[in-house]
Amino acid sequence: MRILMSKMLRVAFGLVVVLVLAGCATTEPIWFVATPGYVEARLATSEEATRVEYEAQIGRLQDELNAQRAVSDELAALADVVGEIESSNQELLGLADGLEDRLAELPRETIRQLVEILQRHLEEDAPE
Repeated sequence: MRILMSKMLRVAFGLVVVLVLAGCATTEPIWFVATPGYVEARLATSEEATRVEYEAQIGRLQDELNAQRAVSDELAALADVVGEIESSNQELLGLADGLEDRLAELPRETIRQLVEILQRHLEEDAPE
């Protein structure tokens, strides 16, 4: 009986050793024990999923950055246009001031004569 018991223990021990060694080579857990192969497979899957998620997020952020750069370029162009308009307005105001000064220097009689000449010219060109 002792010999039978000893053989059964050896067989059981051999089965445990075989299961442990087989578990090291598999990617599936044995009962509730996670094997190294299973852990490595899960880590690789997790790393891949994380990498894909980060790459997608980086792509979205890059798209947002490009959109903001486009808006920034448009704002810079609009700022240039506004600057040009402001410069033109200043130039026109300067010309208007110069014209006002020149008109102030003309004697009233000269202005009256110009008005008469213009009125006659308009009356001649008016359709009859």
